Amino acid sequence: MYFNVNKKVTILFVLTLQLLIGVASGKTCDETFCGKLRRSSTGYPSYNLDLDTVAVEYDTLTANLTSHDGSHNLLLELDFEDIDIDEFVPPILRLAIIDSDLQEQLDNITFLNHVTKSPIVFYKATNETIVVSSGSSKAILYSNPFKMETYFENKLVSVVNGNGRLVIEGDLLNGVAAMDVSFAGAQNAYGIPLHAENLALRTTTDGTMDPYRLYNHNSGQYKLKSTEALHSAVPLLYTHGREQSAGVLWISYSDLWIDITHGDNHIETYFMDEKPFFHILLYNGPTIADAVLQGGQNRVTPIIMPQYFALGYHQSRNSYANENEVLSVIDKFNRDQLPLESVWLDSNYTDNGKYFTWDPIRFPNPINLQNQLATQNRSLVVTIGPHIKVEKGYFVHEEASSNGFYVTNPDGSDYVGKYLSGSSCSYIDFFNSKALIFYASLLTRETFKASNLHVFFDLNEPTVFENEEHENTLPSDVLHQKFLPHRYLHNMYGTIPVLMTAGNDGYQERSFTPSLSHSVFEDNVGPLLTGDNYANWEHLQISFPMCLSEALVNMNMCGANVGGFKGIPDEELYQRWYQAGAWLPFYRAHFAADVPPREPFMYPENVKARVRKALYQRYAHLPVWYTLFWENVHNFKPIIRPLFYHYPKEEATFVIDQELLLGANILAAPILKRGAFMLTVYLPGGESELWYNIDDNYKVLRGTGHQLMYVNLDSVPVFYRGGAIITRKDTPRLTSAETVNDPYTLYVCLNTTNEASGTLYVDDYKTYSYFFQNKFLYIGFSFTDSSLYAYKIVEDADYDGAAPVGEVVILNPPKNVIGVQLHVNDRISDNLLTCALSQKTCDETFCGPLRKSPEGYPRYNLDLSTVSIKGRELTGNLTSEDGSRKLYLSLTYHTSRKIGLLISDITLMRLLKTTHSINHELPIPLSVRKVTNETIVLTADNGTTVIYSNPFLIKSYYKDELVFVINGNGRLVVQNISLALDVTSHDVQQAYGIPLHADNLALRTTTDGKTDPYRLYNINTGQYKLKSTEALHTSVALLYTHGKTHAGAISWNSNSQTWIDITHEADRIETYFMSEFPFILVSLMNGPTIANVIAQAADQMDSPYLMPRYFALGYHQSRNSYTSESEVLNVINNFNTNNLPLESLWLDISHTDSGKYFTWDPIRFSNPIKLLDQLASDNRSLVVTVGPQIKREKGYFLHEEALLKGFYIRNKDGSDYIGKCPSGDCSYIEFYNTDASEYYSSLYTIESFKADNLHFFLDLNEPTVLNNEEYENTLPPSLPRKLFQASIPHGYMHNTYSTQHLFSAYIGKFPTMTEIRPFIATHSHSVIDENFSPLITGDNYASWEHLQISFPMCLSAALVTINMCRANVGGFTGIPDEELYQRWYQAGVWLPFYRAHFAADVPPREPYVYSDKVKDRVRRAMYQRYAHLPIWYTLFWENIKFFKPVIRPLVYHYPKEEETYAIDNQLLLGADILAAPVLKRGAFIVSIYLPGGGSELWYNIDDNYKAFRGTGHQIVYVNLDSVPVFYRGGSIIARKDTPRLTSEATVSDPYTLYICLNATNGASGTLYVDDYKTMSYYWKYQYLYVGFSFTDNSLYAYKIHENADYEGAAPIGEIVIVNPPKNIAKVRLERKNEVKNCSGSIAYSNGGNVLKLTNLSLNIREPFKLKLL
Repeated sequence: MYFNVNKKVTILFVLTLQLLIGVASGKTCDETFCGKLRRSSTGYPSYNLDLDTVAVEYDTLTANLTSHDGSHNLLLELDFEDIDIDEFVPPILRLAIIDSDLQEQLDNITFLNHVTKSPIVFYKATNETIVVSSGSSKAILYSNPFKMETYFENKLVSVVNGNGRLVIEGDLLNGVAAMDVSFAGAQNAYGIPLHAENLALRTTTDGTMDPYRLYNHNSGQYKLKSTEALHSAVPLLYTHGREQSAGVLWISYSDLWIDITHGDNHIETYFMDEKPFFHILLYNGPTIADAVLQGGQNRVTPIIMPQYFALGYHQSRNSYANENEVLSVIDKFNRDQLPLESVWLDSNYTDNGKYFTWDPIRFPNPINLQNQLATQNRSLVVTIGPHIKVEKGYFVHEEASSNGFYVTNPDGSDYVGKYLSGSSCSYIDFFNSKALIFYASLLTRETFKASNLHVFFDLNEPTVFENEEHENTLPSDVLHQKFLPHRYLHNMYGTIPVLMTAGNDGYQERSFTPSLSHSVFEDNVGPLLTGDNYANWEHLQISFPMCLSEALVNMNMCGANVGGFKGIPDEELYQRWYQAGAWLPFYRAHFAADVPPREPFMYPENVKARVRKALYQRYAHLPVWYTLFWENVHNFKPIIRPLFYHYPKEEATFVIDQELLLGANILAAPILKRGAFMLTVYLPGGESELWYNIDDNYKVLRGTGHQLMYVNLDSVPVFYRGGAIITRKDTPRLTSAETVNDPYTLYVCLNTTNEASGTLYVDDYKTYSYFFQNKFLYIGFSFTDSSLYAYKIVEDADYDGAAPVGEVVILNPPKNVIGVQLHVNDRISDNLLTCALSQKTCDETFCGPLRKSPEGYPRYNLDLSTVSIKGRELTGNLTSEDGSRKLYLSLTYHTSRKIGLLISDITLMRLLKTTHSINHELPIPLSVRKVTNETIVLTADNGTTVIYSNPFLIKSYYKDELVFVINGNGRLVVQNISLALDVTSHDVQQAYGIPLHADNLALRTTTDGKTDPYRLYNINTGQYKLKSTEALHTSVALLYTHGKTHAGAISWNSNSQTWIDITHEADRIETYFMSEFPFILVSLMNGPTIANVIAQAADQMDSPYLMPRYFALGYHQSRNSYTSESEVLNVINNFNTNNLPLESLWLDISHTDSGKYFTWDPIRFSNPIKLLDQLASDNRSLVVTVGPQIKREKGYFLHEEALLKGFYIRNKDGSDYIGKCPSGDCSYIEFYNTDASEYYSSLYTIESFKADNLHFFLDLNEPTVLNNEEYENTLPPSLPRKLFQASIPHGYMHNTYSTQHLFSAYIGKFPTMTEIRPFIATHSHSVIDENFSPLITGDNYASWEHLQISFPMCLSAALVTINMCRANVGGFTGIPDEELYQRWYQAGVWLPFYRAHFAADVPPREPYVYSDKVKDRVRRAMYQRYAHLPIWYTLFWENIKFFKPVIRPLVYHYPKEEETYAIDNQLLLGADILAAPVLKRGAFIVSIYLPGGGSELWYNIDDNYKAFRGTGHQIVYVNLDSVPVFYRGGSIIARKDTPRLTSEATVSDPYTLYICLNATNGASGTLYVDDYKTMSYYWKYQYLYVGFSFTDNSLYAYKIHENADYEGAAPIGEIVIVNPPKNIAKVRLERKNEVKNCSGSIAYSNGGNVLKLTNLSLNIREPFKLKLL
């Protein structure tokens, strides 16, 4: 009974609503400001360009315009803006004109995307004209009267103010602007949606019609073929002719009218705007595709991928009455095998029209309803709006009213309008950020936050009922934030909440946010609906041009209500609408409450069958739709396209809007007329273009124009283009989710040359993992020579959930095919793996049997009778269960957080007779707390260790919390040549460290059956595999574990080949270390933080820490190799000529005399001392390659000496080991032989090698042995070596060979440690190298994935105190495209060592060989590096003192933020600089994680120091100039901002302090200064370590180390305060007894966001206070 009554009430309610709306009568032009402006040829002054005021600053021209009568002065600004994603497309010309009096009030009036401005060339052509150009584009500005002509390749494109109709008058409250723009060579105009109009726009100046109007309002059931405004407004207009296309974007959110006049081979437009300024962008094409790309480039909203379900079919009614009806509708779709994604509810679901509530009777359990739908992969879409019912007790209203969240009247009171059935309502002020956040938060309410509940923003123009005076919308004089007139923002009002809530689903789920109202910058955020249409053929027909117009302006997800909203369609119309709607991007049926139900299941079977067929056809093509949306995100190509987009010279296509192209390859021409049995379809492309009719057994037709074909009710003429490969899923399913795992069918449609190509995009269809984690596939297909090829287009992405190709259908196939061969090629980065060394797997080494333990190996017991505890050490014996082996055990505490454990074969221990200390610090005393027959409990301060006897295991506690378990899995194994031990870390989630691997920062589980353990074994792999556990040329067996409450470290002190298995469990990480040496020294460290444990690990290292030379932190250039002295000088000269910084040039082995180290080629490098002197005069250095492998050539002095004195490594029989090296046969220096090492050191004193600016790169010192694949191209592990007078196999000490080489080199260059610091780079590293030498990640490849991997590789190295890490900028092999090249230079700035190095067989790629545009970006990156050299140098000092890494992963400083644990595409430079360079191809938005919470501020130095909160993932817009880098609020950054070509040249430059205030207006920082090259900082305390702090509007500077001083420090010349105190007028300096006002200048900029104090000279040797007053 209740249901029936309620249904009647519902119908009456909706009928009332429809009567209120009806067909709204919009104002005519003459009833608005438009009328007077339209007659502007009289009554308004004309303008001249004042040539004396023209100014150009690099990329922007400014000038004044003066009216003839002197009454108006206008400011003009003009520039060109690059198209970042296609360098061949002309730049965009931007023109802004504003009244001079209004300029300061409108500092930033647009919502444009970040753009890259092009440099412009400016010259005065005549006394009346000036010319501005950029590339092939130019503009001619005429003075009297003012007009502007634009040209592309000297061809006239457009004329601005050619008719002299420029008007700007009035103030901000009542101003208007107008301008005429004409386009040469144009025949048709398109765009400026939304209008119920043809695709090709009409002439409006014939006296019969109004201009096209853009003013968002609810028109109800709109008029057809009309220029009247509807509910969306995009002021982007394109023109097109056979030879030329162009466009104009008139940036406005206010009421806008556009007149159009078609002339003889040109089109004139006149824009009339209800605001007193304008800002336009002119697009020069030259093709329509280029112009559309230019229009898409200026978007600011994130163009995100839709969820897959959005592309399926949706059912709506105004409205389904209750939960039961919703479920019933879905059941009937299922019963009749009709696909369905979602059911939509109008506002009737609410409690009496109160949004964010549910009717307690009709929808009593919405969560249960949503759950029931979720089990069927269905969604619910509910309506919300901006109008909030004014009702006491309604929580939304109460909150909005009390907090001032409503739009207000001019008098400050809340604006109140009429709502639906007559109730009062007020309107959320979406331009109030707090109101917007509040509104968005409502979607997190328990009943609205389900992932399958979505919202439709309705009536958000916004609609105000019974308000015809203001066209049923908000009055133009209501205010936002109580001061901003609505008239300026009207068309954007409905966009703001859509953008805000579009990201409300957070990091995982993409949003689905349909909206009735749209504006210029909304793009693909949500579906666009054409409005309340009518069930007639005319409304079906108009849906195609309406959606095509939207597509041209990048509003892609457009659809019309299938079947019409009002009226009753007959069966033919109903079927035809479903057939046609399948080819528009958004596919939804929606009908009014006062018409009979019209879901497809209501119709007879013959109708239902045709609808079902149309739905299935839609679902079969979902992969095509989804791929096109992906491609639109990246190249702005519309999803659906008018025919002239791809066939711009075929004039017949210019007005066709009853057909469309889906992408480039599918042409849809559904039947849009009643009773049709014949149809004329236009097929473009000419005789050579083939079109296959999929509705007629793939009959092939030629693209020769109009074709006549017969049709019936089943016909849907759709054509595949010859040359296309179409990917479909042909298994009928009821939801898109059910299709995901179905195999693909490829339709290969051959062209006249028997070829075809296509693409496919796949991801998980719903989350953002495609964006944040590169989890997607973008696949290319091509067919040629009777072969089908499939390959990854985006190499650095992958997704393991993609369905396979199950079927291939070839149209017009090759003949006589009798079989198919399948060739599988795992294509990774152009098969770069073909050049890589094939490494041994675990199973091919000692690792294999150990990994399978404990089977086959005895367990060990601790023999308590042998245990001895002597103050600081516990010792004892471990005995195997079978008695076959005894081990020696030693345990010490070095602090209460650090345990040392030694396990060795007893025989080996006696042989070595070593007193191996774990580090230089003394152990702390142990106390025995408890001994039983099974356990020993030891304590040391807060540390407790429990040792279990039978079987042997150790549990380590800190403050009674379990930290480590040793041998908990009983996997201790000791063999004659190997040892293995398991260590479990508790209360941790991630593991890091153990470099070097080309893998993520966060280490993976390796025990999944698919992955080998991480391997540490120094070998030269060549071009290494990515995301791999394979060994590289550096081995540091230091592993960290980390969780929210705890961090630990395991230092496995082995110099032999080591494998490490890692297993991630829920609350712990299990590790299993396997080494090729039956002796192990292990340190276990307990943080508790990751920063603590890294300091503990660093403190145990044995090697000294040296400050790097300053030049080492600059830019270095290398090639394999520069061939002569003259080439070296030429390269340096080119760097100087192009103002590119450079510190050193590196030479490979070819500088030598035929590969003999410590010699020079007598012809090509005939005078090395002179060369070095020339470089020294320019503050440049030379770095030459030396190696440990010595060429065996008679007469070669080094070989003769080594041979004579036995300095080589030998075979077991005593003969010299001989291997292959680049110069031929060679032998290897035995660095454990003291005499051999000292001799090698002496070579660095040879006259031509001892210059201070000659440095060394120790290469191939793993060591490499060429053509020796049996031993992985290195020394055989069985070679005998001498250690402690014992003969030990080389394999036991393999990983330290390079370290001994490095130490020998240091002793040679640095014998007393008192002279100039050496710079020695080494290819191979081990655990005790640390900061001795730069780490090079290896011979990388010029690919995006190699750029990306450089960050985690260097971050991993930094964690184990190898701080000076870098990758070869640009890649060693391969050829980077310009985008990759630039991005690599931008990213490389933020790694500690900055060097480019490339192979001999690739074209030269020094920065100066590139275009000016590329060179400018590289130069800018280099200057940024040099500006930050003081920070780098200070951080290296602090690393020495405090063991803090120079670069740090985010988890280091934000250990409780779990999102940081796996982030490795960003890094922290120290604590205060966050670098997130762009590491993906074609990126225009990047997601950056900013940590620290809402109180942590981050200032984007790439965007005028815009402030962000540390609230997690942030979307940042980027272009090719962008390098997102953030300074932390609370930091003081010392920089040197004067561009220089060497680090030496910066030394005397004054510092600029960047004071970045935090939320409490404080900041602090440090600066370290010395002479940058000698050891005087160490021996003579000649340095400054200065602290800065800012508090209470005062800057304090003071010495941190009072006993040190350095008189050569530069002064502070400038201070930049970000987020400064306001109204600072002067500065007072206080130091010692002196108080005076500073003479420097004070200026605010960036809208008051930055305060600059310049012309200072502050001596940092003396403490001072700088007070801001």
